[in-house]
Formats: sequence, structure tokens, C-alpha cells
Amino acid sequence: MTIREVLINIRERLQNAGIEDFEYESWAFLDWKLHIDRAEFYMNPNGEVKEELLAELESVLKQREQRVPLQYLMGECEFMGYDFYVDERVLIPRQDTECLVELAVERHRTDVSLIIQQIRKMNRKSKCWIYALEAAVSAFL
Repeated sequence: MTIREVLINIRERLQNAGIEDFEYESWAFLDWKLHIDRAEFYMNPNGEVKEELLAELESVLKQREQRVPLQYLMGECEFMGYDFYVDERVLIPRQDTECLVELAVERHRTDVSLIIQQIRKMNRKSKCWIYALEAAVSAFL
């Protein structure tokens, strides 16, 4: 199978599964599982993909079609410029949460402990907030 065929297949499967951001995730799968970024794709779209890589891709693609979040499959998620390990035991930090952290930091720059207490009250399952918040506050001080 060529790289182009694989990308088309991923895109169609994710779209049919109702994945909202199927275009972005198609490229993410290509890069993550096949180690092919956009530049390499455009330089050699007709390159052949090794069977063992296709088998690995198939395994995680089936899980994604079952709506397992991409971040859980990859085992990481970026939040406020930091990469965090995530799995099904934690909530996946969202971009709109970054806005809340930035607002909290802006409003309470000098009272770090108050900010951290409030964040802990809001979300006990995801420690990403705490780490990102502490880093953001340190940058302001």
C-alpha cells in the first residue's frame, strides 16, 4: 500500500466513524504510527508502507473508530506548552481549560496558593492543570 492510499484510508475511516477532526487526526496517525510527516508525504506519496507498520496502525485505528480518544491511544497530551502522560484514569486537558488557567494567573498573580487551591477544587482527576499553572505563575513572578 502506498503512503497516499494509507492516508486516504485513514481519513475515510475516521470520517465514517464520526471523528470531528478527522483531517488533523489522519495526519497525526501517519506521523505517529508510520513516522511519515507532511514533508515526507509530499516528497514521496507513492512510497510503499511496510506491512508491520500497517498492522500497528490498524490496531490503534480500530480503537479510534470505537471513539477511544487519540490522546489516550498516543499516551500523551500537550497542555500550555507542556507534554503530559495521559490514560483513561485522567481527564484529557482541553484548550479552553488553558484560557481558564491563564485567566486565573492574570487575576491572582501574587497569590499562587489561592490559584492552586481553586484549580484543585475544580478538577481532582487531572494534575495537568496544577503543573501548568505552577509553571505559568513562576513565569510571571
